[in-house]
This record gives sequence, structure tokens and C-alpha cells, in this order.
Amino acid sequence: MPLPDISQLLDSKTLISTVSALMGGIVGGLVTVLRNRVKTLEYTARHDRLAFAVNDARFGAVQVKWNDHNVVNLFSSRVEVENQTTKDLSGLRFKVYTGDETLLLSEGSEISGTTHVLAYTPVYAASLAVPLAAQPTEQQ
Repeated sequence: MPLPDISQLLDSKTLISTVSALMGGIVGGLVTVLRNRVKTLEYTARHDRLAFAVNDARFGAVQVKWNDHNVVNLFSSRVEVENQTTKDLSGLRFKVYTGDETLLLSEGSEISGTTHVLAYTPVYAASLAVPLAAQPTEQQ
């Protein structure tokens, strides 16, 4: 039985359809896998100025203190992250960054509508731990 010529194979609509379907399935599967790796979360950030220190000719000197520490600006910030995907992202880690001139004075975290508490990573929890009979540092 002789093998078909290349030109006969390229003219075969069945072969071209089969190869196209296989390639489309492979490409579609790869796109699905890659799209499932990316999750889009919606977030809102709100920064409310509570106070700022000023030395004004009209109003005089205004000082702002937090736990007996003078601060120039005092803000309350709230970041809400909402998972609208159908995926469980309970193992997701968040990193919060601030500038060098910014000091986070306190924090709180919650999962709205539940009694669950967010856990810190072991490294961050260790950095917050205050040894017995020691005073906390500014970073703690």
C-alpha cells in the first residue's frame, strides 16, 4: 500500500479538521490553565485625616500626640479586600507597605460577617513579640 503524497494530505479536509481541532483543544486548555492561575480581587482604600500639627499665626500652635509621641499627621486608613471569585483564597498572604517616613501606630484585621481571625505569618508574629519584662519598641 503506497503512502499518500503530501499534496493529497493537505487537500484532505478530514485531516485538516482533525489537526485543527486537536490544536484548538490544546491551546484552549493552556489558556484555561493560565487564566485560572490569575485571581482578581477588588479592594478599596480609605485614608481619613484625623489631625495634623501646625504652627499657624491665626490659630496658634496645634500639637498632635499619639501615646505621648508628637506626630505631624495622624491618619486612619482602612483597606477592604473583597473576593468575588469562586475560588477559596484562605491561604492568601497580604503584604502592606508604607514609606520610610510613615509609622503604623496600630492595626486591626477582621473577616466581615464572621468570627474568624486573620493569622499573622510566623516571621511577622515573632517581630511583634515583646520579651518578658521588656518595653516594646516603636516597631512593636
